[in-house]
Amino acid sequence: MTLDHRRSNVGRWAIVAAFYALVAGAYGWPVIRGFGTMLPNDLGDPALLTWTIWWNAQAVPLTERWWNAPMFYPISGALALSETLLGLAPLTTPLQWMGLDPVATYDAMFLFSYFAAAMGAHLLAWQITRRHDVALVAGLAYGFSPYRTAQIAHLQVLASWWMPLALASLHRYAERGRRLSLVVFGVCWMLNGLTNGYFLMYFAVLAGLWSLWFLRTRRQWIEVGIAAMAASLPWVPLLAGYTGIQRGMGLERTRGEIESFSADLTAIWATSSHSWVPHHWTVLPRPEGELYPGIAVAALVVVAGILAWRRHGRWAPHVGRGLMAFGVAILLAAALVWLTGGVQFRLLGVPVSVTKPHRLVGAGLWLLAAAVMRDRRWRDGWRRRSAFLFYVAAAAVTIAFAIGPVGHVFGARFMDKAPYFWLMQLPGGDALRVPARFGMLFVLCASQAAALALARFTPAGARAWQVAGIAFVVAADGWAPRLPTAAVPDAYMLSAVERSVPVIELPTRDLYDDTTAMLRAMVHGHPLVNGFSGYYPSHYWPLQAGLVAGDETALQAMRQFGPLLVVVDARRDENRRWVELVERLPGVQAGRPSAVGPVFLLSPQRVPAWQPVQRTPVMPIAAISATENASEIERAIDGRLDTYWESKRAQQPGNRVVLTFDPPQEVTRVEMDFAARAHEYPRRLQVGVAEGDETPREIWSGGLAGPTLLATYEDRRRTTVGVDLPAPVRARHLYLTLTGATVDSMWSMAEVRAIGRSPEN
Repeated sequence: MTLDHRRSNVGRWAIVAAFYALVAGAYGWPVIRGFGTMLPNDLGDPALLTWTIWWNAQAVPLTERWWNAPMFYPISGALALSETLLGLAPLTTPLQWMGLDPVATYDAMFLFSYFAAAMGAHLLAWQITRRHDVALVAGLAYGFSPYRTAQIAHLQVLASWWMPLALASLHRYAERGRRLSLVVFGVCWMLNGLTNGYFLMYFAVLAGLWSLWFLRTRRQWIEVGIAAMAASLPWVPLLAGYTGIQRGMGLERTRGEIESFSADLTAIWATSSHSWVPHHWTVLPRPEGELYPGIAVAALVVVAGILAWRRHGRWAPHVGRGLMAFGVAILLAAALVWLTGGVQFRLLGVPVSVTKPHRLVGAGLWLLAAAVMRDRRWRDGWRRRSAFLFYVAAAAVTIAFAIGPVGHVFGARFMDKAPYFWLMQLPGGDALRVPARFGMLFVLCASQAAALALARFTPAGARAWQVAGIAFVVAADGWAPRLPTAAVPDAYMLSAVERSVPVIELPTRDLYDDTTAMLRAMVHGHPLVNGFSGYYPSHYWPLQAGLVAGDETALQAMRQFGPLLVVVDARRDENRRWVELVERLPGVQAGRPSAVGPVFLLSPQRVPAWQPVQRTPVMPIAAISATENASEIERAIDGRLDTYWESKRAQQPGNRVVLTFDPPQEVTRVEMDFAARAHEYPRRLQVGVAEGDETPREIWSGGLAGPTLLATYEDRRRTTVGVDLPAPVRARHLYLTLTGATVDSMWSMAEVRAIGRSPEN
């Protein structure tokens, strides 16, 4: 290559970079206009990620201090509750050391993510086609896709440039065999996994498919495998920290939670309302279910795919046609079952039931996929290493994973054990709750397929007006003319108090109250009781619920761990409700007011009655009844913590559980185990007794937020909450009656015990 040719190449790439920088600037103009004072979208996830970026610059990564990030006091290991953004630290930490504040650093990374993603996709398409005109389509389709518009709150998802760069390095290695390309691949592989836990596993699926398609020699497999394994070593301490801390806290994702964040198949035609142009003709999305790739991208891929498939011949005979026919027949049978409700009959004395169409649909789709795999055009494409066929097929596979463990279309189930179900069987596979984030890999594959389709349509090179027209349509699909932003709240300092004293900021009604406190904590530097993350520690539910309900025992419980500062935001304290809540506590001291409102100091204080009681005798209970679900309560409350009684409705005053003793017993304490449902504790409870059918006599009443908080902090697997009665009472009937209400929580128990001694003793 001559010097002039190299200069020409550098000049072209400089023009490409300048173009994407201008588009990113125009797209993110609202962020540029409020740079350092505004966050894109809202103060939810962006505030959490800003706080994470800040903490990465305060502590050495992977150390004990780094894991024990200062939120959700008094727990340790708070950083393991969400993404660490460690792969972005080589960029974000130096920016902060150079004087950029965390909010401005986040804004800079938000803008950079669009530029970098577009450049990465452009480079990948150029590496495959050696054409900048078609690569421009790929860069715009990936860097400014409607899917990215739907993800503007999630920087860890937007920071997806490592994946196209890794694939470009693999293509270069397969083409030239240079091991330097494997070094670049390894760096991208490592940083991709450190940036986003989802992409760590999801991109491994795509990289595995790429290897099956493009690698043909043992040497290539060995060298790529060694590069991937060596680059994965930095993941080991990160994954070990995540696993150890989350297991210690008893955290896990439920199957229902994962299914709720799976994409419905209609997501391929669903987009965010922020994408103004396609919002007019797409469908409403489910949570994280906006996978619309853009109308120009879809048209290019579909038309090129149909033409290529027809050009290379007909269906393969015999086996392929048989599989196709059998698959179509099963799909027709599924439609018939759906319309008629199915049939039940006996075959050779064995009962046979065909009433679930989704199982037939799944089998039919697998047969159709097998028929396609058997077709000679598929095999010919594999022999030729057809990049177009690979990226089309990979787009289809990533959509199949995005629908989650159970496939749905228009809300109706059509497939059991979809591909993501099998991914969940791998170690760590069931810890990732958002299968729909395979959408970023789908968009990456679709953008490359669109670029390759345009290259097929214009083998001699596309004309400028053609490229400009397609580029305009692609960019318009993902454009957000009113990109939402949120102002960062005012900060304050607490210079009169040692920084080791934790702070709780009130009100704490929702995640936005908590993320506001987190943004302010970056300035005052105190450990924070508030917090927001992908997981919530179990003690935080009763703390927040109790404070919202006006239960001062929630704050009283926090005094068990040491001194506590309470800061009340006066502008959000309607009618001084939150100030009065704090002032009701014994021994509270008013401090020097902050810039946002009053400050109170709570000295350490222990409540003996709230401490767990060991080896107490359990009184025999003859019967248990409830105001509702009475037939279920005795079956559920049986000493098994995996079985629950629940009220079925939100808590209302008058909900009651009655314990009956035969003969009457002398009771000193009542204990309830909530196990993993500490958030469904009774907000306010009254304990009453009666020796016969008379009206029960009240012997105790109060809030249970504080005892529940301490109980779940002590042992979240059992969460034993005890109520010590003022004096021993003789009772035949012991009444547990709700006196408070909540609209967002039932009352549930895994076990209930009465403690005391029998009259004979």
